[in-house]
Amino acid sequence: MSPKARSLALRQKTQQACDQARGHAQTLGDELSKPADQRESEVVEIAFSALSRLRGDLVKLVDDYTKFIKSNDYKSLNLTERRRFQDANLFGTDPKRMLELWNRIINAARLCADHQPSPLYDAPLAEGSPAAQRIAALDNLMVKLHEFVNARDQQSDESEQMGFFKDIPLPASVFCAHLHAAYRICLAQRRDTPIRFLDVGCGGGTKVLLASEFFGRTDGLEFDPKYVAAAQTLMATISGDNCDIFQGDALCFEDYAAYDVIYFYQPIRNPELLIELEQRICSNARPGTVIIAPYQGFMGRYSDYNCGHVAGNVWLAHASQDFADRTRQRAESLGAVLIPQPMEWESHAGVLQPLSTALRNNGFHVKARQS
Repeated sequence: MSPKARSLALRQKTQQACDQARGHAQTLGDELSKPADQRESEVVEIAFSALSRLRGDLVKLVDDYTKFIKSNDYKSLNLTERRRFQDANLFGTDPKRMLELWNRIINAARLCADHQPSPLYDAPLAEGSPAAQRIAALDNLMVKLHEFVNARDQQSDESEQMGFFKDIPLPASVFCAHLHAAYRICLAQRRDTPIRFLDVGCGGGTKVLLASEFFGRTDGLEFDPKYVAAAQTLMATISGDNCDIFQGDALCFEDYAAYDVIYFYQPIRNPELLIELEQRICSNARPGTVIIAPYQGFMGRYSDYNCGHVAGNVWLAHASQDFADRTRQRAESLGAVLIPQPMEWESHAGVLQPLSTALRNNGFHVKARQS
């Protein structure tokens, strides 16, 4: 076989294998994106089996590719033929990196296929249990950090006169439970990334910082300039560029529609003004915006604001209860892994790109290689 014919045959075999792998990855990704009770199990297993076989084929093709490029046959090709051969590399990425990721992507897909729905909120831990004690210790530490950042006497006189509360601490574990529920709801909604979070009445900004572990963009709105200064100092010291704190009056703020998740914890002492704030947030937020309001007053009023209750202290703006229930069911069917953004591994998935995208959308993450 001539060098040119050999290069053509290798290109054709590579294209055929890659096209088959992409097709099966797409099929498997499509099936795993369906609710578990709507998947065709036979289709899923056929795709898994085919991808396992194709990995073996691609390992050999990558080896043949490498050997051919180093061979005298390749060197005998003219420049146009060499470029054509290289341009026909249809792996979509560094093939060795892709093959190294292959089994980890398939393992994540298996976890997704076997996943059983789980509630958005965990059952309460038994009082006195080892896990409860560990969480209590962490909560106590976060309260001390909160008090350090929000010096108790730093609230301005103007803020006090306006009826704004001082920054109220909420146990970090409780706050994280709300954030995690909101994150899974956003996955169910197929929100564009980065997901944007707003803390209304953020005080010294510790919750904004904590929320950045869950969402790609986190902002804090605060009336009191002393708290704003403290929060901005905190962000400048230990956060990246995905957190921002700005001064403003929540009762006049006009950009609630810019956020996917909005959190507030009874920031105003005056009952009438608090209701006015709740109405403003819920009416200005986009339909489907996740509202986190962990206090009893909102629980008794949310239906007045056309919000649907999802679970715990989480609601959806401009949503019927039926829609909120269906969103909860979809969110509970997804994985609970916090997917980093961006995901460096996804750019190397190559022919498995459709499957890796489906895994991200369903809350499953490809584990890092063990060192």
